[in-house]
Amino acid sequence: MAFSGKKDKHTVLILSEQESRDSGIELNKEYELVNAKKGIWLMVETGNAKETQPKPAEEKPVEKEEQKAKPKKSPREVELEAKIVEMIDSLPLGERVEGKFEEKLSEEEKPVFEAMIKESQVVAFRLSNKYKKAVYKLAAEKAGAAKDSGVKDAERTGAPEKKIEEYSLEKDGIMVIKNEQRAKSISARLSKEIKEGKIKGIRGFDGVFYVVEEELYKKYRELALKELRVKEKLALNDIAQKIGVSKTLARIVCEFLKDEGEIIEKSKETYQFIS
Repeated sequence: MAFSGKKDKHTVLILSEQESRDSGIELNKEYELVNAKKGIWLMVETGNAKETQPKPAEEKPVEKEEQKAKPKKSPREVELEAKIVEMIDSLPLGERVEGKFEEKLSEEEKPVFEAMIKESQVVAFRLSNKYKKAVYKLAAEKAGAAKDSGVKDAERTGAPEKKIEEYSLEKDGIMVIKNEQRAKSISARLSKEIKEGKIKGIRGFDGVFYVVEEELYKKYRELALKELRVKEKLALNDIAQKIGVSKTLARIVCEFLKDEGEIIEKSKETYQFIS
């Protein structure tokens, strides 16, 4: 059933959803309404509706203003941005703290860095409320582009923990294997790399098999030991944050350090340096 009503100074005809579909009335058309006799009306299509609403006059000027507000960056600015992206992507968490990171920038780089923050290319986040200062990280699209720099996924601080089967040597530089038969199969497949010292493998006390690229392990072994020598005892989460890697990679580093007799697991996920 249709209803008539008032909108501003105009009379409008309101159709139900079903009537709207069945009527065949096209939008943006002109119709002439004729009173055939009392209670009976005829509606005749007369053509396309004339434009009664002017196009937004400010649409183009707004676009021009936006273009003026974002001037094209110079080759030097682009170069400095790329350098800052590389710094944030490669520095450990402790070196990317607000205030500390800025000290590493030259006077030429500082305004570029500030602009990157305003443009949301770089964001500051807090790991939790207990930390007074935030840490800088790349926005998602920049982080994705930086993956081509050779940094493994597992080297990214705060990276979400994957399902065990999703870790790979190609993307993460590590593997985590719970099934013994699968571990034997992978060991046989990687036997050449293991013999050449390119890959390391170990079975943890938790019964899980851990595999890591030798270069990746060497890269973070000394960093982990350095932090543990200072604090003597550290939780796994703290180790990961201090050396700037994912929790899983930090766990693997600690498993090998335990096997080498450098540290002990004092309690679950808490490690102590053996002096």
